[in-house]
Amino acid sequence: MAETQDSGTVSTRLQRIAELARAHPERAFHSIHHFIDLAHLREAYRRTRKSGVTGVDGETAAQFASQLEVRLESLLEKLRSGAYRAPPVRRAHIPKGDGSKTRPIGVPTFEDNVLQRAVTMVLEAIYEQDFHPGSYGFRPGRSAHQALQTVWETSMEMGGSRRRRNLACVVARSSSATPTTSSSCASTRGTHIASSRCWRSASSASGSVCTRPRPGSFDSSGLGSGP
Repeated sequence: MAETQDSGTVSTRLQRIAELARAHPERAFHSIHHFIDLAHLREAYRRTRKSGVTGVDGETAAQFASQLEVRLESLLEKLRSGAYRAPPVRRAHIPKGDGSKTRPIGVPTFEDNVLQRAVTMVLEAIYEQDFHPGSYGFRPGRSAHQALQTVWETSMEMGGSRRRRNLACVVARSSSATPTTSSSCASTRGTHIASSRCWRSASSASGSVCTRPRPGSFDSSGLGSGP
């Protein structure tokens, strides 16, 4: 859904919250209720995925949108008065791996999803300031692929050490959809790490496949010093 006038207002407010959190790391935010108003809920609704399955009440995103302003005003009132109670989460099972197994997930109601998004927007603005720049897990706008790219670039900048180049080869292969067989990926003991055939396929539903090198084929004990 395209951005609205509320989007700019809310983004500016969240940026201000982030600046306060960054400038005063010792400060405690005792309540976030006053950060959430009707404009904030509208933006949270805009950011909430509309194609998901329904929760225990069976309400779809379209049904919620048919009375959007009324529903958001009611939700805000319940939040500020402390009367809001999250409804039960519906248990659903989705295919796992090759489809022969399933894994359970919890499906909230659409209204609860909107409120969760509203709260998350504020908490992210506050707590993002506490993360180390090298942290990539479960952060907005970051991914494991970016982490691999950073390790690769850093290892290349270090240079001068065969062992460091070996690490770079492993990282490069783990971010590639196909195995690498470059002769430059030779370990300190003369065994090609490429023979381990370790790769990661981003498009594979089954995740990563990795065959470890033979014992002794990769010595990581000296990664911090050159030969």
